[in-house]
Parts: sequence; C-alpha cells; structure tokens
Amino acid sequence: MTVTTCNNLKTKTRAIINKCLHQVFEEVAKHHLDEIALFHNDKQISYAQLENQANQLAHHLMNLEINQESIIAVHFDRSINAVIALLAILKAGCAYLPLDPNSPIERSKFMINNAKASILIAENETANNLFNDGLHVIYFGAHNNAWHSLPTTPPKTTIQADNLASIIYTSGSTGIPKGVAVNHKNIVARVKCVDYVDLRSSDNILHMAPLAFDAATFEIWGALLNGGSVVIADKNLALEPEKFRQTLKTKNVTKLFVTTALFNRLVTYDPDIFETVDQVLFGGEKVNPKTVYSLLNASSPRQLSHVYGPTEAVIFSTAFNISDKLLHIDIVPIGRAIDNTQTYVVNSEFEQCINDEIGELFIGGLGVARGYWNQPGLTADRFVPNPFGVPGERIYRTGDLVQLSADGFLEFVKRVDHQVKIRGYRVELGEIETVLKSHSSVSDAIITLQEGEEDSSLSAFVIPNDECFSVAEIRNYLKHAIPAYMVPSVITALYEFPMNSNGKVERSALPKLTKYRELDVVYIEPRTPLEQEIANIWSNVLELGEIGVRDNFFDLGGHSLLVMRVVARIRELIDIELPIRTVFEKPTIEELSKEALHQLQIEE
Repeated sequence: MTVTTCNNLKTKTRAIINKCLHQVFEEVAKHHLDEIALFHNDKQISYAQLENQANQLAHHLMNLEINQESIIAVHFDRSINAVIALLAILKAGCAYLPLDPNSPIERSKFMINNAKASILIAENETANNLFNDGLHVIYFGAHNNAWHSLPTTPPKTTIQADNLASIIYTSGSTGIPKGVAVNHKNIVARVKCVDYVDLRSSDNILHMAPLAFDAATFEIWGALLNGGSVVIADKNLALEPEKFRQTLKTKNVTKLFVTTALFNRLVTYDPDIFETVDQVLFGGEKVNPKTVYSLLNASSPRQLSHVYGPTEAVIFSTAFNISDKLLHIDIVPIGRAIDNTQTYVVNSEFEQCINDEIGELFIGGLGVARGYWNQPGLTADRFVPNPFGVPGERIYRTGDLVQLSADGFLEFVKRVDHQVKIRGYRVELGEIETVLKSHSSVSDAIITLQEGEEDSSLSAFVIPNDECFSVAEIRNYLKHAIPAYMVPSVITALYEFPMNSNGKVERSALPKLTKYRELDVVYIEPRTPLEQEIANIWSNVLELGEIGVRDNFFDLGGHSLLVMRVVARIRELIDIELPIRTVFEKPTIEELSKEALHQLQIEE
C-alpha cells in the first residue's frame, strides 16, 4: 500500500517550489521589512537589514572567482552572522557547506576537500586550522568591512529551483562521511504549503540545531520563508532546562524541533516545560511512550508531533500528531507522509506490502535530494527509479524496515543494516569501526548499539594487536577523529570475536556489556560523605560500578544529556542550584564536590 498525501500538486504549490530559496525569501521580505527576522540574546535584525546585508556579502562573493553552484563552506556556531552568510551564498548562485566548529578539525578538512569548496566563511580567526591551499577565507568579524559599501540590491544570477542549495554530510558506512546534495526545490517543498506544521508570519521558531544538522534547515528557512522570526539559542541552552523554559516563555517561542533523546530528558526534568509552545516536533530515535504520556498528562503544547525523515529526503518526510486520545498506544508511529511526499513499504520482491506486513520504506516526492556528492555509484544504489509512480521519478531507499498499521500509520521496526541513531544524529557503525582499526594498537573492531529507555549508547569491542593497548589512548584518538556523539561509551578488549558457521562475526553472541571503570587513571575512592554521594549519582547515571574521585565524567562515557541528570540529582541531594556548565568545567568528583561545598557556603 502506498501512503501519499499529494500526488497532484496544487497550482500555488507548483508556483512556489519552482522558485529558489532566496527568491522566496525576497518576496516574503518585501511584506515584512520592519519586522524582526532574527533574535539572538539582546541582538536582533529586521527582514530589511537581513536582506541588505546578505545582498552586500553576495556581491562580494560574486567579485571572487566563483561559478554557478560553487561550494562555499561556513564555519559558525549559531548566530545572526551565520544566517546572513547562508542567505548571501544562495543569492550569489552558490551552495553552502555547513561545518560544525565542535567537530574534529580533520573531519572538517575532509569535507572541504571532498566538496571542493573554494571559499570558507568563518565568524573569526578561530578557523585558522581549516586553511588549505587554494581556499579563500573570509572572516565575518566586526573589523572586516570589505563588503559593507557594496550594493544592497539583489545580485542577478541564473540559478533555478533545481540547482544545488547545500551539501550536508552524514556518517558513511565505508569509514568516511558522505555528502547529501540538496536542491533549492527540496527545501522549499519542506517548509512551504505543507500540512505537518502550520508556519505563519506570527511564528517565533527556536533555532537550536547545529548548522550541520539538517534540523537547522527547518528552523531557519521554516521561519524566514514564511515571514516568521528565528530565535537563535545560546550554545548550551538545551543543557539548562530552567533557562530553556524561560527562553521559550520570554521569546514567545511558538514552534520548535528537538531530538527524541533531548525531548526525553527535558520532559523527565519538567513535564510542563513546553506549556507555552504551540507545537513541538520531535524525532530521530526510538520513542519511549511513557515520556509522551507524562507530557500529555501535564501542561502539554497545543500540538505534539512525532516526525521522521532522513537527510536524503530533506528534513521530515512523515509526521504523526499525538493527542490524549492515544494515551494507551504501545508504539508511537512515525505517521503518514507529509505534503509533497509519497512513501512506499516494499518487500524483498520489490512489491508493495499490505497492512501489517514488514517491508523497507522508500520515499518519493519533492523532498528527495539530488543524491550523494561525487558518488554516482552510491547514488544509483540508494536513489532508484520509482516503479510505482510517474516515469522518470526517483525514490530514496531508506534502509528502514517499517510496517503499515490498519489505520494507515507507519511504524518503525528496525534497520536493515548497521546504521543507528545517537541523540538525533545518524551514525554508520562501520565508520567508527574503520577509524578504530586505523589505530596502530587495534587489530579489529566492532561497534554495537545499547538501547535504553531514555537514550542509546555505543559500545566498542576491539582485538588488540599488542600489549600496549590503552583504553584512554584509544578514546583520545577517537575524540580527535570523529564527533563526540560517535565516541563509544564503553571500549573493551576481546581475544577474538564470536563467529558463525559461515565464518562471519556473530554480533548477537557478543557479550552483553555492563559498564565498568576502564581508565588508565589511579583509582582513588571517595573520601568524604559528599564525594561518596556524588559517586553514587555518577554510578547510577553512567551505569558503572566503582568510580574514583579523579575519574573524568566524559571519559567514563558521560555526555551532555547525562549531565542534566547528574545536576538534577545533586540538586535533590543537597538543595543547591548548580549550573550545568559546572560539570563541563569541573568533570571529576573531587572538583565537583569542592564546587558544591563552595556554593553551599555562599548560599549560607
């Protein structure tokens, strides 16, 4: 059965999706010149200011040696300048490549070289390490006024809706990231004339995703292409629930997207946290229905939507609106296809499944990306001709197994390969394995996913090839090669991997790991009642046994979402408001207990 919502495009939709991103923005801006386009703390700029500044930078870019669809890398944390840079790149007829400043430098260098980016735009000189031969670097610092005297009128280009707008890199199973090439039409079709969200000029949409995460596409263009405002979140806002809730209220945030893992943490911390929001969209991992129920039983947002969509189909492809009438479901579906989208559940014979049959999900429609950048073979394998629709159309093979329920909702079952989701990010286990095996002391490696009720974690099994194997050294090696969310929480050595009769690794026979202390650090047991209490909290949160007072929380497998739990438990234990950033600054029990005592003395 095919789940479809829009086979025949409405005249209005067709007219809009045949325009480029920046062209739609320019038309919207004319009607909202004096209204706020971007908020960031106490700074804000209007649509007129955003349009003028982006035009000036676009003229500057066109004075450089660029061609139509030239790739320009952007190296920014969330900021007003970052959005100006993205819009300017599109206006200049180019495509943007977003880089995450928190990712390892070598990974960003690979993306720049692989995409053949000719220009890098950065906030300031901190991007010095990304220099390479032939790359022209533009700093966006206040001291740089190179383009501020240029025209504020839009430059003329021949770019059309089928031209490239951006390249977003995702984890690659071969050990290197792969770039998804996204056209203007793909993005416009996801944020204009859609049914999964009612985007209006009165909306304030929270921008909390890194630029390199495709959710940022929804947050930025969903607002700006509909006359709304982008509320740019501070770097660690998601880690401070009280500040997060206050921001939602004071900035009058009407719509936002959060990953499922963050959704679970925030709702567990405060079930009323979204009470002032019109619509909350969440997705990216398996959903714990208990968390959804607790939210619906509290002061829930006016609309709660579980969304799904791979980067290759741009942002979201399906949606399921949750109401209190669905309090007793055991599985939260990923829903039905959104407007401008078709979904197909296909069996191994490439025939469409009927209700309750499990098959692979294929996605068609206007959101399907161009393909993988400079990888025609992989593109042909994953973006295949559509045998169920209009001749010449392509559908994307997701690798996700789903089933269609009797009431027409898609339910996620599992993957067909070793791709997983960690805190909203897509991770190919093969990429981590390749990086691990590149270390001189590792002979072989296997990565597995351990699923929990609130979030998931990665475990690494390695076969050492010498006696000098050091877990701490391996972990440090990984931190400099892959993003933090891809570093396994547990790394353990085995003499050999279990094999099946065909001589292949039997993953199901790998030991079920319980975390244990694995650091090359001398163990020092807690010496005070407070250190012992904090050690108990860490042990519970990290699911570890003994923890030394000088062990680093993050080297033990801790991450930002777990920090929220630690701080909440400490608050319950000793009744102090310990800022979440404190754990990042003082990541050992010894340091943290001293800071807690200091805070107690101040409050007394």
